[in-house]
Amino acid sequence: MPMTLLNPAPTFLSVADDALTVVSHLDGVANALGHLNDAAQASRFFGFDIEHASDHRVRLVQLATPLHVYVFDLFAIGEFPAALQDFLKDANLVKMGVDTYGDARILYRSNAVTLRGGGELSRLHRIHDMSGALANVPFKQNVALATLTSVWLDLELDKSLQNSDWGSQLTINQYRYAALDAVAGFKIYQAMMLVPQLATVRASYWIFEDIDHFTNTRLGLRDDHPAYAAKSPQLVNVVTGHINRLEYVLSSADLEMGGSQSWSSINVPATVAFYQAVSSALATYRSNIA
Repeated sequence: MPMTLLNPAPTFLSVADDALTVVSHLDGVANALGHLNDAAQASRFFGFDIEHASDHRVRLVQLATPLHVYVFDLFAIGEFPAALQDFLKDANLVKMGVDTYGDARILYRSNAVTLRGGGELSRLHRIHDMSGALANVPFKQNVALATLTSVWLDLELDKSLQNSDWGSQLTINQYRYAALDAVAGFKIYQAMMLVPQLATVRASYWIFEDIDHFTNTRLGLRDDHPAYAAKSPQLVNVVTGHINRLEYVLSSADLEMGGSQSWSSINVPATVAFYQAVSSALATYRSNIA
């Protein structure tokens, strides 16, 4: 009788050698950017990630198209090519990943390079799966790339080299590892766009146009999504806090003023009625979500 594997080995996301280009010389930059700009004629969306050394100097910039991924090794090139900077600061070209905002801040602080058109895939995921709202998880909180890869691609993302040394001589495995983060970002986006709800989401819910690095503000990006906010108990909890405070004030007034009748019901009947109505509504709300 054949043995049944209860826990089959996971299938990992991979990239073919002929679909990966490591750009490690200045004379290879123009060719790579030419291909990327050609790809932009068909689609303005790119998988994106960076890797940085322990001193936060950006070492790698990864950009993925539907068919190819390019890894720019800035240390090997010897500079941050102007053509690559122009590509990153073009707000019409959307560079997608997880915590693109954090990558943008590192690029600016380390290399004074501006990243515009940053797509946050975590936000698209939260619009589709609003379970986080019920747990009071903020809409803008990131979802790990490995989690998104598992959910949307049914594949595992190898993170074994996440904490490796990105400041020294790199191996082909490190280049491939870095490339896969950008590939994952693009493939996740493709899977998301098969969901009609996500294909029509306004850009302002998941793409920032620019960043004000003085205030660390993502420009053109909304703080929340209305449906996600409506499912979250956060605002209800705020109301509950105010109602509890109102109950305390009314009870204290009744005790302080004394008398045979409730002071508050005689002197502030509208406030009492409001308190009772909202308290009843909160009780109904809690019973419905229990």
